[in-house]
Amino acid sequence: MVDHASDMAFGRQLKQSGLSYSELAEEMNGKLEELTGKRGTFSDRTVYNLVHGKTTRPQGRTCLALEAVFECPTEDLGFTPPATYRSASNLEDHVQRRTLLTTAPLAAVAAVGATGSTRYRVGSADVDQLDLELARLIASDNHAGGTVETEQRASRLVQRALDLQQRGSVGQRTRSRLYTAAALFASSAMWAAIDGRRLGSAEVHLNQAVTLAGLSNDPATQLRCWGFAGVLYSHMGRTSDSKAAREVARSTGIVRQDPFYASLTHARMATHHASVGDVTAMGRSLGYARDAFGRIDMTCSRPTWTAFYDEAELELLSATAAFEAGLWAEAEAHAHRNLSLLRPSMQRNRSLTLTYLANAQLRQDEIEAAVATARMIPTSASRGRTGHLLDRFTATIAKVAPGSPHAQDWIDHRREAHA
Repeated sequence: MVDHASDMAFGRQLKQSGLSYSELAEEMNGKLEELTGKRGTFSDRTVYNLVHGKTTRPQGRTCLALEAVFECPTEDLGFTPPATYRSASNLEDHVQRRTLLTTAPLAAVAAVGATGSTRYRVGSADVDQLDLELARLIASDNHAGGTVETEQRASRLVQRALDLQQRGSVGQRTRSRLYTAAALFASSAMWAAIDGRRLGSAEVHLNQAVTLAGLSNDPATQLRCWGFAGVLYSHMGRTSDSKAAREVARSTGIVRQDPFYASLTHARMATHHASVGDVTAMGRSLGYARDAFGRIDMTCSRPTWTAFYDEAELELLSATAAFEAGLWAEAEAHAHRNLSLLRPSMQRNRSLTLTYLANAQLRQDEIEAAVATARMIPTSASRGRTGHLLDRFTATIAKVAPGSPHAQDWIDHRREAHA
């Protein structure tokens, strides 16, 4: 039998990449973990079946991993994806460009019109596709932070999830999953706006997110939305609202059932206590967070969005709290631990941690070390929360070390970056 594998598009791509079967499988497993928080189970046998035509219609997760490795649509590799699968390169063409209502959130849900006259049964495959899009969205946010593009993309995906409610008959379970997906996209849009310090826009997304989360009846989704609300209100200086939102998140039933969510909500509450100067309560909340973290069963299945919370994130929240409380040495120690634990895919968090570290070093009169740390932050990351903290760094160094060659070096560097 003649082996035509080398003539196939995928065979040619694989040959050009120089990867072996096992190496490609490892790359696919890694990319899937970056996108979904769960490592893939691909093996050299998986790749063999793809190369030799034994698998011609790969599953959605396989398509996602292949596209991430080769940076092209599945079709360009010679495969036929599942009927409900849309590659990252052409998905946006299928999303309706509707303007989201920014007034009463319930009206935003009720005002969604039917997208066509053909009605069919909306099922789990449709929602699975939305889950893949959420994984892509989160991966983009982890890499670049709260860009306008990420916010707008999340908003369009909210509309897509709501449109599916109108396209055909929907069972109760699928309807709940669609509202969950819409709420997660809305909260992702809110988070992107918070991270980019577009707080007015974030508040609009909040109104929609909490309404959709309520309709979803999913406690994990509700916790996410109210947790982000607490962060937003804190940035807006509304400390009472911030505390109330965080307490709503902490009172969610899932917090009592799973120490994972307990640890996350206690860590976030610690940052609130720090922002109002209650160092004792801050320390107590961090203690609760660490105790709960030690009891987490990492083998439990949880939503894709929860993949961000690990020991590195706990250290980042601890550094944030210590920094807000003016505990510079503690903030520096937590920042160093975060950087040693941080996953390579979390580029936005790396830049954010470095800004906390540089500021903490500066407050301890470690001028040279502080400037060296700040210079490690890519110019492209100087926006949103990171940019705000870098502005604080610049103002502080000009005040505490006027005329210092290190201070002047940084100010010149910052001026060039802005230019």
